[in-house]
Amino acid sequence: TWETSQQFNLGLDVGLWNQDLVVSLDYFSIDTEDLIFAPPLPSTGSIANPPFRNIGTMNNRGVELQVSYGNFSKPGDFKYDLSFNISTYENELTDLRESSFIIGKVLRGNSFTRTQEGEPISSFFGRDVIGIFQTAEEVSNHADQGFTDPEDGIGRFKYRDVNGDSVINGDDRTFLGDPHPDFTFGFSANLSYKNFDLSVFFQGSYGNEIYNYTKFFSDFPSFFNGGRSARVLDSWSPANRGAELPALSRSVTNGETNPNSYFVEDGSYLRMKNIQLGYTIPQPVLGRIGLSNARVYLQATNLFTITDYEGVDPEIGSLSPSLFTSNLDLGVDFGSYPLAQTYTIGLSVDF
Repeated sequence: TWETSQQFNLGLDVGLWNQDLVVSLDYFSIDTEDLIFAPPLPSTGSIANPPFRNIGTMNNRGVELQVSYGNFSKPGDFKYDLSFNISTYENELTDLRESSFIIGKVLRGNSFTRTQEGEPISSFFGRDVIGIFQTAEEVSNHADQGFTDPEDGIGRFKYRDVNGDSVINGDDRTFLGDPHPDFTFGFSANLSYKNFDLSVFFQGSYGNEIYNYTKFFSDFPSFFNGGRSARVLDSWSPANRGAELPALSRSVTNGETNPNSYFVEDGSYLRMKNIQLGYTIPQPVLGRIGLSNARVYLQATNLFTITDYEGVDPEIGSLSPSLFTSNLDLGVDFGSYPLAQTYTIGLSVDF
């Protein structure tokens, strides 16, 4: 059947001082039933499209706030209009019916997300890296990670023993984060002084994680002769025991490219999305050349981004829409193209 949604909203809109100050506050809760999903076919199956199914129920609830203030209703040479918005929501899969969980895209034998009842959709799932083994004694005293000789474990990732059975295996995978932000926000300002005008727009996200799968290629010997990132300069060695990466090796060791917390990064960012500076040519000048209005402007888009994310772009897209644009792979960076930074100079005229 079709998906159905029931939505509850409680809102407040306030306008003061001849609408110079406008505040809009909204609380929402949306329950979506009969979620539609097409489960992937097994790798040994045909190339037919999988059938759609109704798999469960999801809830989104949160708050949106927008505050705007300006003085365009008042006389004077200096005008301004400021606007700020912030939005927060919580996502939860409340019922999954027939399945215990659903995994996202399987790539090279691994899936990176697990969608499970009681958790946000597309939550990252894998082993939790809690450090790097420094000594053979430390390897021996930790849960068994399968090293034949404790010396082999020196310089390798140390995983958390989640279930406490002193053996590290698939049962020790756990939730490592999710792509849903604590809040998103935006700020815009339109300023003018006599014939000059300036507009700026910032946007950002806070509290979301990104699974940076590109590190599979750049930080580990997945392809031994492939290019590496500068991060491998901080690999473990007896002289560099506080390293971020395990010891260099000719092949992947200890399952260190399997889904784990090393790949999960803070995806928070602040981006100047747009800035434009303009000048409107005075009417006396326009009258001499037969124009009713003319304006010149300079504009920059995606001028800068402040983020700790080590991938190409925290506002990730998809490498191949046909393969990776699934709600079960939200926040997985399979190799996104960055947004272009553009500069524009323009002239607009009215005759």
